[in-house]
Amino acid sequence: MSRKEKRVWMIGLFLAAFALRLLFLSAFHDRYYFSGITLQSGEAAWHLSRGEGYAQDKAMMDVMAALQLRDRRLVDPEDFPYPNEGGQVLLPTVTYPPGYAVLLAATFRAFGQARYIYLQGAQALFDSAACLFLFLGTGVLFSWKAAKLAGTAYALWVPIALQAGEAVPDAWAMSLMVFIFYFMAHAVMRNKAWWWATFACGALGCYFRPNLILLPFFFAAAHALSSGFRAKWKSLGVGVASGVLFLLVLFPWAYRNYQATGYWIFTSVGAGNTLWEGLGEVSNPWGAVCDDGATKEWLNSQGYEWQTPRSDRYLRERFVSAVLSRPA
Repeated sequence: MSRKEKRVWMIGLFLAAFALRLLFLSAFHDRYYFSGITLQSGEAAWHLSRGEGYAQDKAMMDVMAALQLRDRRLVDPEDFPYPNEGGQVLLPTVTYPPGYAVLLAATFRAFGQARYIYLQGAQALFDSAACLFLFLGTGVLFSWKAAKLAGTAYALWVPIALQAGEAVPDAWAMSLMVFIFYFMAHAVMRNKAWWWATFACGALGCYFRPNLILLPFFFAAAHALSSGFRAKWKSLGVGVASGVLFLLVLFPWAYRNYQATGYWIFTSVGAGNTLWEGLGEVSNPWGAVCDDGATKEWLNSQGYEWQTPRSDRYLRERFVSAVLSRPA
């Protein structure tokens, strides 16, 4: 593909992607579907922007959730009836990694209003740029014909365009995965130094999406595949090096969590809740239900507070016990 044709394709893809994302953002910027997840980050971002740390007032969050449920839409922290100074009980939170809350807090401070739309607009722009990196990475790794198909699909695929404007951490994780692919394609096909950019981008992504901490295993597998399994020790080295870098990047967050809760948490709590409620997708003899509200009430009756390291460990133990009791 000539340089001119490549430039034309990049401009066209960016404009198409950005136009579609802006269309969905204007229509669905406050839709209720993900509002519970957004509330977790929004509440923490509100306090971060006021210099009160990465914390939440759980009683206030219940009020916020009820307000959103009543209106059936996402409500900005700016419009919540926050009490006067000293009227809240703030507790450190480890429910989600802080990446999204930090970005929200930055926009709250920059624009002087605690509204999600500013970061949602930045997400639409960032994901439109990611479309170009998918196009370029596919061209490097496969062919420019495949790059045209991949870029067009990413630009116009409705679920991706819709999520790019949602006020949730996954919107950034999705875009960062594209950048990871771009860097990895260059590492495999051109210069192995690109592996470090791949590792760094993956480690950063863990601050938005906890399960990205598994990426070092996939980096090692990608290296093994690209080398035809002829450099097994080097592939192992890729996995180990990326894993070490991930832990170093996440260490400040893990140390903060240890200071706040007494637990070394490198991503977040919540795995136990996900596993337990997964059992509740079908009728079961253990009483598990796929409902956050019901799980929260049940945990309270057992003497546990929902979404804490202690309750998460309890749910993981209950899950393991359930699976072992009926493995098939």
